[in-house]
Amino acid sequence: AFTDPTSRIKLNSSIKTKYKSYISRICVKGGYLDGMELDFSDELNTIIGGRGTGKSTLITFIWYVLGNYSYDKELEKEIEDMIKNNLGTSGEINIYLSSYSLNGQKYKLVKRYNQNTTVFNEDGSLSELTVTDLLPKIEIYGQNELIDAIKSSETITNIVKRLIKIDDKFLNKKRMYYKE
Repeated sequence: AFTDPTSRIKLNSSIKTKYKSYISRICVKGGYLDGMELDFSDELNTIIGGRGTGKSTLITFIWYVLGNYSYDKELEKEIEDMIKNNLGTSGEINIYLSSYSLNGQKYKLVKRYNQNTTVFNEDGSLSELTVTDLLPKIEIYGQNELIDAIKSSETITNIVKRLIKIDDKFLNKKRMYYKE
C-alpha cells in the first residue's frame, strides 16, 4: 500500500459493485428434516452437530437441488437413495440464492424427488433459467470427495487454480519487483 497509492486511496464512486453467489436460505418440507428452515450467512458457513443430527443429509439436499454429480454414477446412486430415504417421494427442498453471474439477482430453487429443479425469480414468477445459468462454475465436494482430494497434491493444485484466479499482470509485476 505504501508503494502503490492507487491501492490505498479510493473514492466510493470509483469502487465497482461486486456480486457473489451464495445460498441465503434452505427450507425442507417432508422427510427426515421436515419443517427445517435454515438461514445462511452470505459469507462462510459451517455445519456442526452430533451424530445423526442431519449434517450430511443437509449437504446432500443442497447437492441434490444444485445437481452437478451425474459425472459419477456411484455417487449419483448414493445421493438418489439418500434423497428417497430422507426426503421421501412427496417431499420438497427450497433453496434461496443470489447469483454472481446474474449481477446478484435472487432466485428460489425448488426440487422434489425424481423431478428437475425449478427456478423462480425473486418475484415468484417461473424462470427459464437453469442452475447452470445461475451458478455456472459451481463445484460441490462432499466429505469423501474432500478426503480423496487431499491425498493428491495434483488435485489440490487444480482445485486452487480453478477457485483462485490471479491476474498475470500482477504476477509479472511481482516477478519484476523481486528481481530488482
